[in-house]
Amino acid sequence: MSMYKFRGLPLLYLITGILSAGCGTTMHLPSHWPEHRVVVDGNNTEWDHTYLIDDNKLVIGFVNDSSFVYVLLATNDRPLAMSLMRGLTIWFDAKGGDDETFGIHYPMGGMFARGKRSEGTGTDDATNEPAERFSTPPTELEILGPGKDDRHRMQIMETGGIQAKYTFNVNSFVYELKVPFTEGDQYPFAVRSKVGNVIGLGLETAQARAQRKPSGEGEEHGEGENGDGGEQGGFEGGGMRGGRGGRGGRGGYGAGSREAAGPLDVWMKVKLVAQDTLAQ
Repeated sequence: MSMYKFRGLPLLYLITGILSAGCGTTMHLPSHWPEHRVVVDGNNTEWDHTYLIDDNKLVIGFVNDSSFVYVLLATNDRPLAMSLMRGLTIWFDAKGGDDETFGIHYPMGGMFARGKRSEGTGTDDATNEPAERFSTPPTELEILGPGKDDRHRMQIMETGGIQAKYTFNVNSFVYELKVPFTEGDQYPFAVRSKVGNVIGLGLETAQARAQRKPSGEGEEHGEGENGDGGEQGGFEGGGMRGGRGGRGGRGGYGAGSREAAGPLDVWMKVKLVAQDTLAQ
């Protein structure tokens, strides 16, 4: 097993589960009750339970308390980090499926153009963007849903309970998100779920969304980018899977690769746990 590092800490010690892209494997990912107060600051030091999505070189973690669900993403793969910072939506389906009913679009950084990173310049050939452009996290996000055409762009501090922040340093990218469970006067935007339920959670980069076919053709049940129905080595039937029909998800963002990351579009089921519950 390779050892990756974030901020000088061996990532190996942060990983409590390894998710391989085994064909036909069903995987439910448990959330955990936080053992420490989670501060959304783009720092992963308080996360004790994380999983490695091995093909994508992406660390993911979930914790929840009685009011909020928290999501961690982290990678030291530079192409994947750049792809995430150019636009990421985290989708929530309160019914445990993979419907895009409620999403947090953060960061919103524009559509991705595929290309290679220039040697020694810290830029990508496709966009000629310096990596330093992403070093300061944005303070705006976009809330999608629950209506099909509902889009709310606002300052993070105006969202009423939603918090998001990432940090990026050379090849190290850490992202944290906090979202309320239940809507109300205090929390106008929420997942609409509760402790004990299973929710669907999706990750979609701007590149994956841009590659959807026009007029919805193939979005739900059509062909994937390689014409094979869209399921490409992911988890089926209640777990994690890549490449929904028409989105062409793919893995293999090898650490240290100089190739641009492919589109990321994966869904998983997450069990929200009660306090002192040992998730199986």
